[in-house]
Amino acid sequence: MYPYDRMISTTIVTRNCERMISEVLESLRWCDDIILIDRSSSDHTLEIAATFPNVRVERASLESIGNLFVHAASLAKHDWILTLFRNELPSPQLGRELQELLPDPNAIYSMPLRSHLNGKWIKRCGWSPNQRLRLYNRKHAHFAQVQGWATLMHDGRKEIPLSSPLLRYPYESIADFIDRIQTRSRLYAVEHAHHEKGSLRKAFWRAGCAFFRSYLLKSGWLEGREGVIISMALAHRAFYSQLKLQELNLDKFPTGSDRHQSADEEV
Repeated sequence: MYPYDRMISTTIVTRNCERMISEVLESLRWCDDIILIDRSSSDHTLEIAATFPNVRVERASLESIGNLFVHAASLAKHDWILTLFRNELPSPQLGRELQELLPDPNAIYSMPLRSHLNGKWIKRCGWSPNQRLRLYNRKHAHFAQVQGWATLMHDGRKEIPLSSPLLRYPYESIADFIDRIQTRSRLYAVEHAHHEKGSLRKAFWRAGCAFFRSYLLKSGWLEGREGVIISMALAHRAFYSQLKLQELNLDKFPTGSDRHQSADEEV
């Protein structure tokens, strides 16, 4: 065990995560302090989390994930924070690497994100390689909400990449995939309303470009069925982002309530 001031707390924001939460928390048995912020789960997420003695549960409203990560970090016992999204867990190799790590106080740490669809590691379509900042000292860095994304902000610390992967399983079903596309397209429209013009022509153009970039330029065709699904999803997201933006620019729908929403890591 390394010195107390180098120990790591883990923060997780959850909502209806009963499918994965047990596996996630099992992968973190080595961590003595896990803060789980739950966004009004209606399944058995909280009951499962309560069976782990190293987990503290806090209930929160449906505010932005970035703000919830800030709140979670403020509750942590240790200054070094490992932040996980609800569909992520450390690989066994990453768990060992984190346990052996003596964090540099002048650094923040990234790790390779290994995303899966239908149980398959997706190495193309822009999903890999993908380094994500996940380990930081709360004295020098914090999360913020930037254009719908929870983003780590810091004061110019050097980034040190870890070698072991963080595993990501973002979608339970095709229906879940479609729901996330709707969320991302809505958030795009809200962020760009009255600053960018949306149109049907732009919708078709950007959808075509998104599919071409993912399926051909980023070799999605080598992923087989999953490459088609991801590339089509990106095309649909681009298409509906423009149509929703056009609606908002015409003031057909209010934007205020959407500005507090946020998206997980996703297509």
